[in-house]
Amino acid sequence: MKVIWLLKACRPKQWVKNLLCFSAIVITPNTSNLIFNISLATLSFIFASSTIYLINDSVDIDYDKNHPKKRNRPIALGKVKIWEAIFLAILFTLLSIYIASLINFKFLSIIVLYLFAQLFYCFIGKNLVLVDIYLISLGFVLRALGGVFALNSMPSYWFLITSGTMALFLAIQKRKSELSRVALKNNQIRKVLKKYTINFLEKMELITLSTGFISYLLWASGPIFKGAESSLMLLTCPVLLMGIFRYEFISTIKKDGVLNGESPTQILFSDTPIQLILISLFIACWAITNYA
Repeated sequence: MKVIWLLKACRPKQWVKNLLCFSAIVITPNTSNLIFNISLATLSFIFASSTIYLINDSVDIDYDKNHPKKRNRPIALGKVKIWEAIFLAILFTLLSIYIASLINFKFLSIIVLYLFAQLFYCFIGKNLVLVDIYLISLGFVLRALGGVFALNSMPSYWFLITSGTMALFLAIQKRKSELSRVALKNNQIRKVLKKYTINFLEKMELITLSTGFISYLLWASGPIFKGAESSLMLLTCPVLLMGIFRYEFISTIKKDGVLNGESPTQILFSDTPIQLILISLFIACWAITNYA
């Protein structure tokens, strides 16, 4: 039973985020012989992200106990002791770094940077306005960048801009959802949420979405803008736009008075149209990259 609680403390549902490592495959041609590297990269991030979840829940135990959903997490419930979580986090850190070292030095650097950045978030960054959003989004960007390095490739500037702004969008959605809880009674809230307003977050959201889609459009235009291998990638733009619209629509729906965008993974697991759009986008990009 203890093993099950320890596993739950690692938040296995959140591991799907680490599949972002595979996003590099769809924009990098002739990578079939490096699938093993991508799989190792994903595994390394699974251990690294589990480390952060364990430490974050240990630090936030008092806050989580007063949260309507997070109070059911193993550490907040007392099913997993803090010392057990820390011990497991140290073990997972060593495993993550070891696996990363088997790939290449660039990927190892990404894992180390991810661990340092997210540890800073756990102890300090989560309480700093704007810095907290950037650190959340950095976790997504480093996963995508790690996948590129695992393929012994180099990312384009458009890749970094697009992944960065889209990651910021997800982080803003998370804060919007958390802020919508403020109106509910008997909920302890983070200090940093008092510094945000829905109106301010919506303005940030508009800027990041516009920047992200335009940068993707320029990348998809092909070699003329030092982007994708083929300008046929422009055909995927309507699919991406549909995905953005669908996510925006789902995240604005309220459930029990709270906006739906707090957890991207929850939306991914629960919304079939989002799943179909992502699969279609993945297949289209892969086919154009390898056969156009």
